Amino acid sequence: MNSLEGNIPSVLGLCSKLDILGLKNDHLQVLGNMSSIQRLNLGNNKFTGPIPLSLSHLSGLSLLVLESNNLSGAIPSAIWNISSLIYFSVAVNALSGTIPPNALSNLPYLQILLLSTNRFHGHIPTSLANASNLRYFEILNKKFSGLVPLEIGLLQGLQSLSLAKNLLEANKTKDWNFMTALANCSQLLYLQLDYNRFRGTIPSSVSNLSTSLQYLTLSNNEVSGVIPERIGEVVGIQVFALEYNYLTGTLPYSLSKLGSLVELSLTGNGLSGHIDLAIGNFTLLNYLYLRENFFIGSIPSILGNFSSLLEIDLARNDFTGTIPGNLFNIPTLSHYVDLSYNQLEGAIPPEVGNLKSVTALSANSNRLSGEIPATLGKCQLLENLQLQNNFFEGSIPSLLSRLKGLETLDLSSNNLSGQIPMLFENLTALHYLNLSFNDLVGEVPTGGIFANATAVSVQGNPKLCGGIQNIHLPRCSFESSKKKHKFPVVPVILSLVGLGALVLLLLLVYFLFTKHRKRLANGPSASSSLESPLFSYSQLLKATDSFSTANLLGTGTFGSVYRGKIDGETEYFVAVKVLKLQTPGALKSFAAECEAMRNLRHRNLVKVITACSSIDFRGMTSKQLCLSSCLMAA
Repeated sequence: MNSLEGNIPSVLGLCSKLDILGLKNDHLQVLGNMSSIQRLNLGNNKFTGPIPLSLSHLSGLSLLVLESNNLSGAIPSAIWNISSLIYFSVAVNALSGTIPPNALSNLPYLQILLLSTNRFHGHIPTSLANASNLRYFEILNKKFSGLVPLEIGLLQGLQSLSLAKNLLEANKTKDWNFMTALANCSQLLYLQLDYNRFRGTIPSSVSNLSTSLQYLTLSNNEVSGVIPERIGEVVGIQVFALEYNYLTGTLPYSLSKLGSLVELSLTGNGLSGHIDLAIGNFTLLNYLYLRENFFIGSIPSILGNFSSLLEIDLARNDFTGTIPGNLFNIPTLSHYVDLSYNQLEGAIPPEVGNLKSVTALSANSNRLSGEIPATLGKCQLLENLQLQNNFFEGSIPSLLSRLKGLETLDLSSNNLSGQIPMLFENLTALHYLNLSFNDLVGEVPTGGIFANATAVSVQGNPKLCGGIQNIHLPRCSFESSKKKHKFPVVPVILSLVGLGALVLLLLLVYFLFTKHRKRLANGPSASSSLESPLFSYSQLLKATDSFSTANLLGTGTFGSVYRGKIDGETEYFVAVKVLKLQTPGALKSFAAECEAMRNLRHRNLVKVITACSSIDFRGMTSKQLCLSSCLMAA
């Protein structure tokens, strides 16, 4: 549907026989007995230009709605003479000028006056008192200045007073007298005073405001001093907002009486002390903002009983101790939890996985330690996770890759180790990842977010390698990596065992040969006894106790070496090498070794005494090389 445009036709002022004229979204309705216009609604269109003076001729109007257009200029002074007006709204336009001091003198029936979001300036008219039936007065504009007139307290039926976003002042104690006067407004539900220039202390008379008051805001002013001790007397408050002022002192104990609180906002002040005594059983509380103060002590476990919380912000205080686990058992927490910039210690409780609906979690810049709980992977709606500037250690939980909606992840400046989970490449929503200044190792992935060097920070991890070129890390050694993963364990062990057996064999031969030389020196019979003795397979079998493992000296690639003693007229201590003929090349090795040992002479080696090639008891061919030190029987 199209909206009506252009100027409001001045001929409307001549339609004295119309009862109701409603022009909205190109619908024109003419109802009633045509005797006079009582209701004129031109709101939510695209009318421009000034308000026609001729509208003041509609002396029977009870409702005049011109809101949400683009009207300009001043309100014609004659409009304020339509004494029958009950509802008058020009909100959300581009109107300017002042409201005459006597503007409301002739409006005894007026109940709703909405002037917000325009360009009005000047003072609030003191003639408000004459509009004794006024219930809703809203001038959120940014231009009204001066003091709030005391006459506002004469509006006993006032329900909503919105003076926010102006230049209103209160510098001296007496300038706050309007707050005392408002105690007469027993039906007051909403009081908005934020974004003005109120200074000084909040008068204690605020505790005398209507017990029906639900909404009290004084945020973004220059208020100082303490929160009035008896604020708890205004038991009906649902929204209590004093953020960004200069308040000091501790939270009054009476605050705990405000059992109807839905929002408590004290951010950006100089409040201090413990909060546990002032925090009551706020089971209806949705929003708790205590950010940027000087609160101390531990986070009260009673917060876990606030079963309606949507957001909690305790950042930038001096809270100490551990994070209470039951804080994460609140099922309604779905917006954010901010515990950053405190002195919190210990591990993040595993109960954090119960925050299945939370979208942001910040615990950065504390003294938290231990491992990052893998249960964070259960927070399926998490979009922002800030854990930087702590003392977390261990590896990054791969379960974080389950957070498909994660957009921001900052784990920088911790003591994390291990590799970056490759599954992070699959986090398609992730647009900022900071893993810098940890002790991470291995290859940086190249897919997903890792393909964008401006979205990833991994500096300060000297053991990382790879990644895309713009990250400027050294190349990974893939050869080393492959060897690391495919280390030839079995061949190396066999080679070491074979080498050890060979060393033992050489030591034994050397020992036997040395002993043999000594015996040669003691008698000539030794020499005659070394004439190439012949041994059968059965003799070797007996000498080695059936090639018992107790006599095994070592094992190599092509065979095993056993020690043995051959009995007879002369005792021979021999080393017997038994070939593994099933090993490829064993037979060739046997012949070559026999030939080499036959011709080889060295002081640390002994010659081949004999060779045996026969059929063992299973019918299998057996070959042995028999080496002897010619150790004679004693």
